[in-house]
Parts: sequence; C-alpha cells; structure tokens
Amino acid sequence: MRFSSAGWAALLLPVALTAGGCAAYTPLRTLEPGPGARVITGVPVPSFGIQSCGAGSLSAILNYHGEPVTLEELETALPKGRNDGVLSLDLVLEARRRGYDAQMIEGSPELVERELLEGRPVILMIEVLNAPGERRDLFHYLVADGVEPSKGMVRVHLGDGKPRWTTFERLDKAWRATRRTTLLIAPGRPGARTASQNVLRYAVALEAAGRVDEAVALYRDLLEDDPGSPLLWTN
Repeated sequence: MRFSSAGWAALLLPVALTAGGCAAYTPLRTLEPGPGARVITGVPVPSFGIQSCGAGSLSAILNYHGEPVTLEELETALPKGRNDGVLSLDLVLEARRRGYDAQMIEGSPELVERELLEGRPVILMIEVLNAPGERRDLFHYLVADGVEPSKGMVRVHLGDGKPRWTTFERLDKAWRATRRTTLLIAPGRPGARTASQNVLRYAVALEAAGRVDEAVALYRDLLEDDPGSPLLWTN
C-alpha cells in the first residue's frame, strides 16, 4: 500500500456515508496550461448524466487500468444513496471487490500532483451546493488526469465529455467542503492475505462510523476464512 487508509477512512466516513454524488455542476471555464503540463494518456473522456458521476468516474478509472467495465454495469452494482447518488465508500468497496487497491483519504494538491505524475488518475469529491437544512448538500465526483505543477493546475473531467484545466486554488473551496475526499485506485497486488487485510480495514472503519451490522458481517466472513487469526479476534 502506498498509504495507510484505515485512519483516514474512519475520519472521512461521516462524510462518505452521508454525502452521495451526483448533482448538476456548472462547468468550469477551462484555462490554458503551460508548457510543463502533463496528461496521463489512455484515460477515457467520460460522458454521463448528472446522477451517474460516481459510476461514470469509477468506470473511467477502471477502463484506464484495463478493465472494460461499462457505466451501466456499475450503475447496477452500486447502491444508491441520498439524492440517488453513490457514496464514496461504496465506490471504494466496488473497486476492491474487483481486485483493486482502492483507498479513500483526505487529499492535498501535493498528493494529487504526485499521483498524476506517477501515472495514476484520481477521483475527487467536491461540494456543488451547500443547501440550508440537514443533509441537503449536493456533491459531485471529478476525474483528474493531468497536472501543470509550475502553475498549480489540474485537468479534470466533469462528465460532459470535455476535459478542463483549472487551478487547485479555484477548486479548493468545493473540495475542502468534503474534507478533500480523494479516491486512489490502482491495480491490486495478488494474494488472499492482502485482500483480507483490505476487507478488515474497511470493517474497522464501518464499525467506527456506526455501521456495526455491516462490520460484523465482514468480520464473520473473515473468521470463516481464517479462524486462527489473532488480529481478527482482537476486533
């Protein structure tokens, strides 16, 4: 793993369990990048409806990594949350179910820049409407696949088939409202042990967020596979 995600997952779960994309998002006016711009080649330019930004963003990332999954397949597989959106945690778990090393962390411009320069597109969650009243805010997922370090710029896909360049500074208020929720997805490492560790981390995060029944079900599945694990019995 490049990052330890259990701690961040527990901190971000209150957002991830209540904030589901998507919503209509006023398109950013694209800016001109400088000569130092770097774009990851091979990332599909996604186009999807306003309620499909979660499935659409995940589909673009998985297709880049060589899995030809369609938006429709993911729409069927992903549970719908508030406002017919998809929870960040469910995007992570779906990627993990397919064998990927998926993490939900609190990002930063520096982290995103590093990921992009190393050839890994990322998904960012932003707030697009801060509505009065409880749990009425609206959110949107973006795919980031390019960076211009000298200008603090990033290339994002909103879902309308038109990649746009913007600055991290311009994006930050909407991104910061989600605690800079960032999804990192990369091909997973082989081995049942790694898969079990992945599931255990998210079971712990679910328990910390109050989703005890779901966590207990995961613990039981893991214990059936490895009844002698001292780590599992401590949880």
